[in-house]
Amino acid sequence: MQSEKQEFLIKGKPVPKEIAFNKIKILVNNSKGIHIDGLSCDMDGLDQIFLFAEKNNASLDHMNGKNISKFLSIFQRTGGNIASLGEVQRRSDYILLIGLNKESLDSNIISSLLKKKNSFSRKRVIQFISESYMKRNELSLIKVSRDKLSKEIENLHFMFKSQIRNNIKINKHKMSSVLENINNSSYGTIIFDSTNLDNFLIREIIDFVKTLSDYKKFNFFHYGGENNISGAIQTSLWKTGFPLRVNFTDDGPIFNPLEFHSNKVKGHKELQIYISCFDDNPKVNFFKKNILIGSSRIKNKEQFDVFIPSSIPGIDQDGLIVRSDGVCIQKLKKKNKS
Repeated sequence: MQSEKQEFLIKGKPVPKEIAFNKIKILVNNSKGIHIDGLSCDMDGLDQIFLFAEKNNASLDHMNGKNISKFLSIFQRTGGNIASLGEVQRRSDYILLIGLNKESLDSNIISSLLKKKNSFSRKRVIQFISESYMKRNELSLIKVSRDKLSKEIENLHFMFKSQIRNNIKINKHKMSSVLENINNSSYGTIIFDSTNLDNFLIREIIDFVKTLSDYKKFNFFHYGGENNISGAIQTSLWKTGFPLRVNFTDDGPIFNPLEFHSNKVKGHKELQIYISCFDDNPKVNFFKKNILIGSSRIKNKEQFDVFIPSSIPGIDQDGLIVRSDGVCIQKLKKKNKS
């Protein structure tokens, strides 16, 4: 892999790094409020970002913050049975995917779960409940329209409880095969991504797993996203005691997953600092003033007031990230001399 040319940019024009850094100082000192977003970097980078945020009373969010904040806001109130990545890989003989989009389904984490064999001698069964058809040989698809997905999972939960209570077998329903696979499983897991799911459905999935776990070994695995979001959450917990989203103030950090994201804070904060070392095409919600720090391969760098190129952990430098299930640290070894 050939390294990209490292250019410091102001409004898309190459400048010496000293001029770029001076421009950043001016923006930071003269802007009314700072928001830091993206947070797609390794643990060393996150540590420095949080120190800067505390010094400048900035708010922080991750590029996958919508997904994790929706999940945490419900999970913190309800609790539930979470499985680690290793448990799903090694033990689950039945996996039910609910509402994952193509991006999540094609991610490294989910792909590895689908391909890796478990420790059971019998074949793992994988079913996928979704609104769209995605042809994958390892998946058995049950197609459900988006507006009916919550109702179908609620019905599935009700049918399972009726089946247990009345000791009857339910046939002639599109979810009958799901119930059959649940009954035949030794260790089952429901995998979901909160991004495109409503709060009622997220809560229903968690409650359904609670009911299942009363009768058999069953857990859920919440796919939070990549770009070291687990590392960002862990760093936030270490520094503030809260998961993302947070805002530093003179009286200490404040946690509010419904308020401290770009759509909300751009109304009263002028400057956004966006960090993206891993994602080359981040979806940025632009503020009045914007600074980008990240990979030189990022598209549309000229749209930012200042662009600062950074090395990429796992390519240009060594680094540490937290695995997507938050269980352990992963080492990234550099591949290039740069």
